[in-house]
Amino acid sequence: TIGKPHPEAYLAAAKKLKLAPNQCVVLEDATKGIQSAKAAKCKCIAIRNPNIPAQDLSDADLVVDSLHDISVKTVQDL
Repeated sequence: TIGKPHPEAYLAAAKKLKLAPNQCVVLEDATKGIQSAKAAKCKCIAIRNPNIPAQDLSDADLVVDSLHDISVKTVQDL
């Protein structure tokens, strides 16, 4: 297995779900994870995590403070 930021993990997940990567939404809290999701052509929602060192979340499609900030409509609007 190749680690992040390589897109392999997200490409494999999309394949197992029988979805195109652009039909998938990834939840991430780390820069390398966001890079991995975007390299796989997935949509990405970054969740700020105060329990880890500051991360660059700017490449995510959306940045939120909590999982409670995500709704079905939020995902549909990506």
